[in-house]
Amino acid sequence: MVEYLVAGLVIGGIYAVIAGGLTVTYTASGVLNFGYGALAYFVARCYYFFHTQQGWSIWLAAVLSIVVIGPALGAVLYLTLFRLLGQASILLKVVVTIGLSVALGPISDVLFGNPAIPAAPGLAPQPVTTFQVFGAAVTMDQVIVLASVALILVGGTLIFKFTEGGLLVRAMVDSPAMTSLTGNSPKRISLCVWTGSVGIAGLVGVIVAPIVGLTSEEFTLLMATAFAALVVGEMVNLFRVVIAALLIGVATSLIQGYLPPQNPLTAEIVESIPLAIMLGWLLFRYRSIAAHASMRVGGMLDRAIAPPSARAAAYDTRGPLAGTQASADYLSAPRRDYMRSAGFLVPLVIVAVLALSLPTFWVGLLSEGVCFSIAFLAFTLVTGEGGMIWLCMSTFTGFGAVITAYLATNHGWPLLAAIAFSAVVVMPVGAILAFITSRMGGVYVTLVTLTFGLLIDNLFFARGTFQNFGSGIELATPQWIQNYRFQVFLFLGVFCVIAFGIEHLRRSTAGMSLAALRSSEIGARSLGLNAVALKAFIAACATFVAALGGALIAVQQSVGNPVFFSTLNGLVWLAIVATVGIRLNAGALNAGVSFIMIPALFATFLPGRVLELPAFLFGLGAIMLCRNPDGIIAMQGRQIRSLMRRTVLPRREPPSVPVLGAPVEVEAVGAGASESDAVRSPELSK
Repeated sequence: MVEYLVAGLVIGGIYAVIAGGLTVTYTASGVLNFGYGALAYFVARCYYFFHTQQGWSIWLAAVLSIVVIGPALGAVLYLTLFRLLGQASILLKVVVTIGLSVALGPISDVLFGNPAIPAAPGLAPQPVTTFQVFGAAVTMDQVIVLASVALILVGGTLIFKFTEGGLLVRAMVDSPAMTSLTGNSPKRISLCVWTGSVGIAGLVGVIVAPIVGLTSEEFTLLMATAFAALVVGEMVNLFRVVIAALLIGVATSLIQGYLPPQNPLTAEIVESIPLAIMLGWLLFRYRSIAAHASMRVGGMLDRAIAPPSARAAAYDTRGPLAGTQASADYLSAPRRDYMRSAGFLVPLVIVAVLALSLPTFWVGLLSEGVCFSIAFLAFTLVTGEGGMIWLCMSTFTGFGAVITAYLATNHGWPLLAAIAFSAVVVMPVGAILAFITSRMGGVYVTLVTLTFGLLIDNLFFARGTFQNFGSGIELATPQWIQNYRFQVFLFLGVFCVIAFGIEHLRRSTAGMSLAALRSSEIGARSLGLNAVALKAFIAACATFVAALGGALIAVQQSVGNPVFFSTLNGLVWLAIVATVGIRLNAGALNAGVSFIMIPALFATFLPGRVLELPAFLFGLGAIMLCRNPDGIIAMQGRQIRSLMRRTVLPRREPPSVPVLGAPVEVEAVGAGASESDAVRSPELSK
């Protein structure tokens, strides 16, 4: 029992140092940093390069990595990126930090290489000293973790509760505008906070690497698990966050001691305990969380005095062209519809031409890309139209692929019946999930959906029946659908049907109600709109589309493999779709084809370390959303309209305003002249 207790304290300490860093960042900036694990991994990778690969001493490598590189990286990221997210929407903050997480891994591989790392050193000298505590073995690395927890808990509490700097940080979270009225600079405070928080992330990475391993995936999973303590502490209470993390670690370890080690479900259950605690706490504190999510002091004042660049960074969920002067002033409604249709048809024509002209290998990849485009339309529905930031859409896509393959292969269902059933059966799950999260704020919705996806990964997709030792469930497809060129046109037809349905939804009463809900949920409720029913409806539609896309992916690949549809992969999907344009049907098509074709192009024509470039480009595109929140397609559309306005479309002269007392020229008119010919003033003629 003592051994499990000590191991639980160490695991809880790891959760605590990660959750503590996330708490400091969120408390100071309002940004839930999904790139925190990647930042910790990057600094830990720097330490490994200096200490192991270059042979530096522990303290020299630690000082350079933790004290110099980590804080400097935080300062650079704030000055170039995070300062633009102050008034941004939750979607933009989530996508940008996910893009940072995606981009940092390839950057570290390019800078430091990608060698196999069987064991990563920590701050303890080698060989690591081991102590006996009540008969349990405790290593120096574990002692350093527990000491770091105590340092973060005591130091953070003292700073935030009893110092002027902590008071300023808490005031700035409520309202940077009100803080600036006291004579303090919110930018300087934010710079110090981001510098310190990334420094803490670097410390976390170095001390945790010897225990969990030095891989970016492990750090990301640890960050997601540490969200449980963050939620129990309600995002801002550092003391409660650290205590909750320690208790979660101890509970996880003790429960593991009572589970049979030979059972294959033991590992999945143990990994799911923190996630289940987080989901249970969110449901238990549902009303308190909903009330807390709706409170925001000083928000209107902050937006009113924000500079135009900051206001532009706030993602307008009403549409990628909302507020665009070119679309409002210079293009009539028919011309806007024409441009929209052209933006949708051009990618379709390009894909069709490529399907007819490329070799069979590339046509197969193109077919797979169109399947992913169908799945990506789920983001267009749930986030673009519904305004809900769901991080588990890849889970529903995996449901469609796995259930289709399972029913068709193991139970002999007809292929079309299996596809239809897999798409329909997930709709109630999506509606229930939307009902649960309907009154939560954007941050809590992301956490609930992320938790749901990770739980499904651990408890459902990890089953041997579906995994089959990593190869998935084979799916025998009919002969008539095995031709890749036929697949491209078939899947394009399915994509067009769904896209036309989404366009019809936008023009319907339900679509206008969703637009009102995205603009102001409180205002929509005051008009009598049922927000819960609307969100449940759009979520059910989105999960249907996601599962249908997953089923078609399984058909195209002839296998239903849950490995392809992990929740962490779904974060990358969301970043790519948002980068291209999350409210545009053409955005989903471009995102799906790019997701498959760009890595294949780099692997074929640019081998070597350049293979890391596609992932870096996907992450960089998501990061650049802070400059162009509407996405690449909307940005290009504005550029094209601006060019057309200058070269093709006639510029409309603004109507002149009549001035009181101005003389009006009247000339003599003949017998056949009309009254309007006599008046030269267009205002008076009206």
